[in-house]
Amino acid sequence: MQKQLIQTLKILLAAIVLSFGISYVYAWTGPASAPPTGNTNPPLVSLLSTIPPNPSVTQTTGGKLIAEDGLATMGNVDVIGDITVDGLGVFNRNIKVNGTVEIANTGDACDASTYGQIKFDGANFSGCTSNDAWEPLTAVIGPYTWVIATDVNNFNMENTFGLTNPENIILTINSGVTVGSTDITIPALNTGSLPAGSTVTIINNGTIVGAAGKGGNGGSVTGVKGAPTLYNGGNGSNGGTAVYSSLPLIKIDNNGTIAGGGGGAGGGGAGWCYYNDWYADEGAICVGGGGGGGGGGVVAGSGGTVTNSICIYNSRTEPTAGGSGGSSLGGAKGSGGSAWAVKQSILFKEYVGSLTSGAGGKGGNRGVNGSSGSSPSFSCTQVGYDIQQQSSSPGTGGSAGSKVVGTVTWI
Repeated sequence: MQKQLIQTLKILLAAIVLSFGISYVYAWTGPASAPPTGNTNPPLVSLLSTIPPNPSVTQTTGGKLIAEDGLATMGNVDVIGDITVDGLGVFNRNIKVNGTVEIANTGDACDASTYGQIKFDGANFSGCTSNDAWEPLTAVIGPYTWVIATDVNNFNMENTFGLTNPENIILTINSGVTVGSTDITIPALNTGSLPAGSTVTIINNGTIVGAAGKGGNGGSVTGVKGAPTLYNGGNGSNGGTAVYSSLPLIKIDNNGTIAGGGGGAGGGGAGWCYYNDWYADEGAICVGGGGGGGGGGVVAGSGGTVTNSICIYNSRTEPTAGGSGGSSLGGAKGSGGSAWAVKQSILFKEYVGSLTSGAGGKGGNRGVNGSSGSSPSFSCTQVGYDIQQQSSSPGTGGSAGSKVVGTVTWI
């Protein structure tokens, strides 16, 4: 009886096991594709959590890697999908991504809070540098050094260096050396168009000075009888620029002198006196203005010229031209001319007149504006029938040239 009961239980247990097996067979679904495709990617695990850490293990996932509180890896990470790291990402080995890597917002400003960040705008990578500018991430080998050891004019880095790749340029001007310019339209020292990504640091132990401005010509008079034409004194020209940069930023360590060229001075105004007496006699005295002085610069600004006006007079002193500037000081002003005349009739003295034309201004020292010319002074008296006097305006002085044109950090 006992053996029969045991036999019955064995049969019942076998039936139960068989029924479960049949149900699993009917519930199983085959793979959607032939091996090895269609496999489920294994999850990424923290290699740092293993004891000991295993940096030699490479983990691969075909899905997304999302780390909300940061990511730290010691092994290689291969991700075919997207990587999203909201916290700090630390990779001590290689990271290989076949998708998109978003590093920074392309609209972010570059300032002290974003130094060292990089971004991609769809075409180029750029990095936020201490120049407060997003600069291209290109290979820069440097520094590229250059020393100016003798005097030179119109120094252009682009033309002199002939660079094709970006460089960290350090330009040194030795003590006692002067970098100047021969023309107010040409800076004494010009970066030119250097390759994108280049940086420039200028160490100036000498002198950098722009071209000097020219003095204005003195005023003049033509058509002296009755209807003269008077010309104003000429304006002095502006001085030239010392340093010009087309880069987003340059750095200058100035241990010497940097100055724009001195402005040229204005020319003096001209004067004219006219008389016409009862006896139909007429005459005039006239004097042109003095020339303005030239500005100071390595190549001195020339002084303004004068024009001698021909009139009737008893005594006359001609105006003088303005003086040329010096290497640092502006030129002397040109003096105004003077004239004096007396018209004597049979019965009485009918006309007495004198005038002094305006003097030119003094040229500006380097870095200083030129002064304006002066107006003429008159002493014309009427004893006869008619007397007139006219004058022309003096010229204005030119401005000193700029010390630096461009964005600069002084160090």
